[in-house]
Amino acid sequence: MNPHKKILSLIKEIEQHNIDYYVHDNPKISDAQYDKLLKELEQLEKLSPELISENSPTKRVGSKPATKFSSIEHTIPMLSLANAMSHQELIDFDERVKKLLDTNQKIKYVLEPKLDGLAVEVVYEDGYFKHGSTRGDGITGEDVSSNLKTIRGIPLKLLDSDFDISGVLEFRGEVFINHSDFKLLNQKRMEDDKPVFSNPRNCAAGSLRQLDPKITAARPLRINFYSIGLKGNLNVNTQMELVECMPLLGLPVNHLIKVGTGINDAISYYDHLESIRNNLDYDIDGVVIIPEDKAEDILLKSEKLIATESEIRKAIRDGMDPQEAYIKFSVF
Repeated sequence: MNPHKKILSLIKEIEQHNIDYYVHDNPKISDAQYDKLLKELEQLEKLSPELISENSPTKRVGSKPATKFSSIEHTIPMLSLANAMSHQELIDFDERVKKLLDTNQKIKYVLEPKLDGLAVEVVYEDGYFKHGSTRGDGITGEDVSSNLKTIRGIPLKLLDSDFDISGVLEFRGEVFINHSDFKLLNQKRMEDDKPVFSNPRNCAAGSLRQLDPKITAARPLRINFYSIGLKGNLNVNTQMELVECMPLLGLPVNHLIKVGTGINDAISYYDHLESIRNNLDYDIDGVVIIPEDKAEDILLKSEKLIATESEIRKAIRDGMDPQEAYIKFSVF
């Protein structure tokens, strides 16, 4: 096999292993075997530097340390969420939604854990990673593109599929660290006589905001995607269609997402997550409850919801003592 074909084959193989591990939670090879493939690719690219592509796994780390982060303005604001602190407030919210959507039928909700991490936006252009940023104040975030590229769960090129990924696609997600990975990280730091981190969330946030991408690359950061800003020509019309689409593009989503019918299903889902929260390998600070509807209805009626119910804006949050839970109205 000539060097060009071998390099392309290795890139494809390595990225597939990333998909197996981060998207499907089903690794097919050991870490040592993965590192061996990456080393082989690095050696081939060193011999033929003209064959190095921007979406090569070896390009995840390589940017020089920055002196400061520049700013990126979000095309569509990443809004914050309002609060609701009881089941009754959830029921009241459901009634308002049904009234504003002019229906007496039970509303289908997409139900998702709200990960306790750092919200980010990752932008692709014609399928290729373009840049990424933190949520910031919701209008403007910090450009952490070089650091996001080090996270193996973020594909540098979206997978080929039946979906049209041309144009600009803006995917929103949460960067976090698993409890098990966090424990191993702190064990290693103790062995090296370094101070340990206080908790996974602060560690994830601090790791993503390092000026040196090599430091970020050494931290076990993961990401789950859950929303979209600009969607280019991507033909998804509901939240669940988006959730089902993203893994096909190589974007990890949470495996506990499900659809419920009626607000009682949403409350039961919340209660269930409350009961298993301490057994999860990651921190959650709530439950996201998103009405599932046709895109044209959501687009028109959500504007009415937001304008009429200012406290809803994009979501209402249901209390998860001692943490908080979210309810979100999704706009496409």
